[in-house]
Amino acid sequence: MSEVKTNKLTAATGTAITLGDSGDTFTVPSGATLTVASGGTITNSGTATGFGGDNTPAFMVGTADDTNITGITSDAWTKVAFATEIYDTDTAYNTTNYRFTVPSGEGGKYMIYFMLEQRNSVDSQNSMLENSAVIYLNGATPAVQNASGLFVYSRNSTRRIQSIQATHVLELDAADYIELYAKLVVSGGGTGIIGYRSWWGGHKLLL
Repeated sequence: MSEVKTNKLTAATGTAITLGDSGDTFTVPSGATLTVASGGTITNSGTATGFGGDNTPAFMVGTADDTNITGITSDAWTKVAFATEIYDTDTAYNTTNYRFTVPSGEGGKYMIYFMLEQRNSVDSQNSMLENSAVIYLNGATPAVQNASGLFVYSRNSTRRIQSIQATHVLELDAADYIELYAKLVVSGGGTGIIGYRSWWGGHKLLL
């Protein structure tokens, strides 16, 4: 292999320099640095790979088509049993214990969101007196998460069906796990239902 040593390449005519031919590969060896000076520009007219990030890990889960989550005891915090994955880039959501665990090396800020359609199981003359939702962090109680802001509730409703939703940024470390809990207080002796138009999910932020 021949080697060319020089301190500067300058176009013989004009201002454009072409490196190699179609199919050639240029390699910057390990330990070497390719620097673009302040004011310089890299223009991508083809395909760029390996730069930046892609907002993963990311997950989104919900209920199966037209399937409600039933039998939620009134006035008790209950983990929402979302077992249908819409996507899960790093296989980090567990469909058995219904939790997302931050993979190794993926700690950082995560955008977390949920939307729950909550119902009373009995007829429309009975209503929910309160509906709440909260993200548990590593099994912590809702009181801990209240401080983070990802706690939502409504009360004194006269409707049988309510929706509740929130979006928040959480600082998570590798191996941290989060779970979605809901509490429904219903009248008329009914139980709570999470409707099939419900979901929760999240993704890592590029900051």
